[in-house]
Amino acid sequence: SSLLFSSLLFLMAIMNKEKKIENNRINEIDDEELEDEESENKKMEMFFNLIRNYQEARKRRRQELTEEESGDAASDPRKRSDVGDKSGIVPVFRTEDFSHCIDLNSKPSNSVVPTKNQEDAKEEEEETEKEKREENDLDLNLAL
Repeated sequence: SSLLFSSLLFLMAIMNKEKKIENNRINEIDDEELEDEESENKKMEMFFNLIRNYQEARKRRRQELTEEESGDAASDPRKRSDVGDKSGIVPVFRTEDFSHCIDLNSKPSNSVVPTKNQEDAKEEEEETEKEKREENDLDLNLAL
């Protein structure tokens, strides 16, 4: 009977140990879920803060534009009212900034149009190259 009692105690100890291990695993899973939830909540907060900041910036910009239309803002766009100072530096571009750029509407001055003789010369060069390749018996051209 003492052997039976000791084996029963041993089995109970093993079962308790297994329950503790299982409880630890459940707690770990719960902790991971909580951490996942917390990180997801942080991401959602960041997202909504980003949206809120965008909406505030859009609202400020609309106010600036309405002030400019009504003539309340200074005539020089570089000199802004206090509203402009809150939003940061606003770049102003003038035509002088782009004076060094190429005018795409004008025709290039050194345009070259191939003449009939130049086209014939190219064809002859290609033919001679083709003949040289055929003489070497190695075709190194890739066919598509």
